[in-house]
Amino acid sequence: GGIAEIAPEDMEFAFNICNGMLDALSMDRLFIYNVNFTEFALTSGVQDYLIGPGGSGDFAIATRPSTIVSGQLKITQGSSAPTYVTLTQLDDDGWKRLPVLAVPPSYPTAFYYSTDWPNGLIRFWVIPQGALSARFELWNQFSQFPDLGTAFSFPQGYYEMIYTNLAERLCIPAFGI
Repeated sequence: GGIAEIAPEDMEFAFNICNGMLDALSMDRLFIYNVNFTEFALTSGVQDYLIGPGGSGDFAIATRPSTIVSGQLKITQGSSAPTYVTLTQLDDDGWKRLPVLAVPPSYPTAFYYSTDWPNGLIRFWVIPQGALSARFELWNQFSQFPDLGTAFSFPQGYYEMIYTNLAERLCIPAFGI
């Protein structure tokens, strides 16, 4: 026999399963194809920044990071080379325990990341003052497919991984398998 034609509703079902699979894989470090630094300008006197698609445009990137691996403050003084200072990454409890200081440090020393939706929230401690930048080590995640007709490209090895995992997920009684 020849190849059976796929019903449109089955194609839509498989498409949704594939996007759900990509969404789940984006939370697992094993499936993150790259981790890199992305730099953002800070606004003097502003503590909170949204990061992700849209939002108020603070730190606009294609997808909200599920994880921030690390952060650094970039300090540039005059014509000298910039200095990068590691920022301490705080969890919920660490953020709640921050002291109120009579004389705060000159530069932020820590940040807190809340994975809000659709944009994450980055908060600095202390509030940045002056012309500063921060760079964050972020996971490069796969985006979901917008439709069945859009061409795509993956890093080496990922096409086969997605193809095989999708095939396994589609081996269900509804398809007679």
